Amino acid sequence: MEKDEILSLAVELLREEEEFLVPILKLHKLILDEKENCDLNIEELTKLLIADDRFYILESQSTQEPWEDDDDDKMEALGFYKGPRVMLVERKPSKEELAAAIKESMQQMLYGLKQACHANPEDTEETEFLQIMTKAKDLERKFDDAFKKDDGDK
Repeated sequence: MEKDEILSLAVELLREEEEFLVPILKLHKLILDEKENCDLNIEELTKLLIADDRFYILESQSTQEPWEDDDDDKMEALGFYKGPRVMLVERKPSKEELAAAIKESMQQMLYGLKQACHANPEDTEETEFLQIMTKAKDLERKFDDAFKKDDGDK
């Protein structure tokens, strides 16, 4: 596949994605699914995206890996990817879209915490779980308050 064809396909796929910020690993898989005989590796794709001003790359801000490398396939099957994200510059989110995405992430986090506790109740200390849930709910409340306060400034 030629460079221009890869980048055009990346633009098309990113326009179709529901999320405005897509893991490069996911985009890579989408490209390979679309073009079966493509031998593009993740490093080549990343270099192409970085060099093209239609794309904005966001490196991971985490100082630690979210899960063990052995669990990558399992987590990717669930829709979770490590590594940098890519966004089409033309799809830059509005403040409201960004707030909605953050809110959805917080709700997924709360749901995940509840599922983890129910899946392995013997592995979870009840007080530790309650502390984590309290902190997560507090974070959600602070975000809601900050966004409402910011909306009031208009």
